[in-house]
Amino acid sequence: MICVSLARGRTSMMRAEHQKLADDGVGLVELRLDWLTKPDVPRLLKDRPTPVVVTCRREEDGGKWRGDEGARLTLLRTAIIEGAEYVDLELDVAPKIPRYGDTKRVVSHHDFTGTPSDEALAERHAVAAAADADVIKLVTMATRPADNLQTLGLMRRAAAAATPVPTVAFCMGPSGLVSRYLAGRNGAPWTYASFSGGRTLAPGMVSYEQLRAWRYDAVGPDTRLFAVLGDPIAQSLSPAVHNAAIEDAGLDAAYVPILLPKDEFEEGVETLAEVGFGGFSVTIPHKEAALAWADSRDPAATRIGAANTLVRGEDGKWTASNTDLPAALSSLVDAMRTTDPAATLERKTALVLGAGGVTRAVASGLMDAGAAVTICGRTAEKTAALAEELGCVSVTWENRSARQYDIVVNGTPVGMHPEPDAAPLPENAVADGAVVFDTIYNPENTLLLKRARARGAATVSGVEMFVRQAAAQFRAFHDVDPPVEVMREAFRRGISAVKR
Repeated sequence: MICVSLARGRTSMMRAEHQKLADDGVGLVELRLDWLTKPDVPRLLKDRPTPVVVTCRREEDGGKWRGDEGARLTLLRTAIIEGAEYVDLELDVAPKIPRYGDTKRVVSHHDFTGTPSDEALAERHAVAAAADADVIKLVTMATRPADNLQTLGLMRRAAAAATPVPTVAFCMGPSGLVSRYLAGRNGAPWTYASFSGGRTLAPGMVSYEQLRAWRYDAVGPDTRLFAVLGDPIAQSLSPAVHNAAIEDAGLDAAYVPILLPKDEFEEGVETLAEVGFGGFSVTIPHKEAALAWADSRDPAATRIGAANTLVRGEDGKWTASNTDLPAALSSLVDAMRTTDPAATLERKTALVLGAGGVTRAVASGLMDAGAAVTICGRTAEKTAALAEELGCVSVTWENRSARQYDIVVNGTPVGMHPEPDAAPLPENAVADGAVVFDTIYNPENTLLLKRARARGAATVSGVEMFVRQAAAQFRAFHDVDPPVEVMREAFRRGISAVKR
């Protein structure tokens, strides 16, 4: 279950949002009295549409209460008298407020300095249990990915105890998402989420809509777990695409985005593997590290020097692969075959714009398929070095339209939202009958593609490449055919949401 925390300055606004959550099917709401300018507990609890956890958090515990401590305790006692389903009491406060009526006691402790040892967590848990707790809430700060193992382990041990006390334990901070996300799977009665993504009450907290989109309520003990790893990761559309496909296919699986800084890749991926993840999509800046970390690699990933997919086999070994390259090449060939069913890439001339990872992958694949490749980037030295490494030709950015090519691939960000009125080539630089592939997907219909179509060229958008590479990952993760149209539609909906 997801408990949504409400924090507004006025009682009327908090009641309105509470009703909205109830209408949206949320089953438990935390009312943060410390955010209210004039807390009116009886009015707040009257005719409440869902069960509640009433909380009034001090500043040292991450809250906004700056008033008298006696007044704060009076508010909590009032909530108990008014019959709130739960009242949150800090570890040092719980002994001062005796049990009364049917209200259950959430005994909590927050540590903003880090995550203590298993022994220290167990000791805090025992103290909370002794304070007549119905639910224990222990929250720490994640300073490294492995900290999640301690809070998740605590919940599992609490659930398996001879006399179990329901326990919610997770890590705050960007590195703590996995413990929030897997709280229910590891025995917690609920996890916490914010009302909206723009109103975060604690470091690393996400909205209830995000948790739902990541299939939180569907995650059970046997659910297969997958993630996209990167930094940054907030704008990734992979979770929307993969979870839509998972639901359409009726699979017991879930997919979540995990922020993983570059220097934490190895510890992060090993931590996630330990808590049950069986596959990863890998994006910037981890593609080279993923290739090195894996137990085995496919030829495409080895040739490019980067992997975008990691899959754990039944033997526990991890295989790295690259689905970007086959997605790009198949998209190009299919576009060529709209006019020539027998078309291949062999002996075609190709201009690949850019000098980054996309250029490396696509240029390598085109060369392997027999095309004559020229690369062109805006930094002459970087472009020349890449061309020498790949064994192809390079031209300067100023000379990119000096001749025309059978195939043009844009691997630069020129023309990307929010600057869609730019193009990486002059208007008349594309040959009639050429194939033009723009790896940009936002917008889908770039100025480069519009101009190319006007000259009779076949075109491929970045949407097609993304969907095809995601479909290949889906097949690798689940060993079933992907619902490609479902994935394509989810991707386009995601692009529209980003633009708004």
